[in-house]
This record gives sequence, C-alpha cells and structure tokens, in this order.
Amino acid sequence: PGSKNKPKPPIIVTRDSPNALRSHMLEVAPGSDVVDSVTHFARRRGRGVCVLSGTGSVTNVNLRQPAAPAGSVMTLHGRFEILSLTGTALPPPAPPGAGG
Repeated sequence: PGSKNKPKPPIIVTRDSPNALRSHMLEVAPGSDVVDSVTHFARRRGRGVCVLSGTGSVTNVNLRQPAAPAGSVMTLHGRFEILSLTGTALPPPAPPGAGG
C-alpha cells in the first residue's frame, strides 16, 4: 500500500495536435466589416475563432446589444476607437457523415 496520490510523470508533447490552440493576428482592411472578416477567417479554415483582444478605430458602427430584443441594432455615425473587443466565431456544423 502507499499513497494513492503518487506524483505522475510529466506529459511531453513531441508534435502539434491538429486541434491545438494557435494564435493568429488578423488585420481587417479599412472599410471592411470586422465581424464579417472574423467569421470569414473561421469558415475558410473550418475552425472556431476566439477573439482575445482588438485595437484600432472604426467608423459608422452597427452594434447589437445582447440584452435588447432580437434584431435590435444601434447605429453610431463617426469615427470611434476600439476600447475592448472580444468574441467567438464558430464555423457551421459539418454535414452528417463528414469525417474530421
């Protein structure tokens, strides 16, 4: 007998997993829609995207407020600095029987 809480050997990763978390920097072109750019990036790669931060300026913004009724959008005209930007974009589900 002995302690059941014996130390476990460390796990050593010798190669990247195809599902490993990777960081990317995405630059959105002037005049492009930020959300469309991020979702296009996710769809093109068939991966989910988690936006950890964002910086820059935007003009003529359409904001959807989570607490507002569905379809409610607030439009702001002018130039604004991004103070905080986070979010998640997921690709559409794979069709039944698709491997991956």
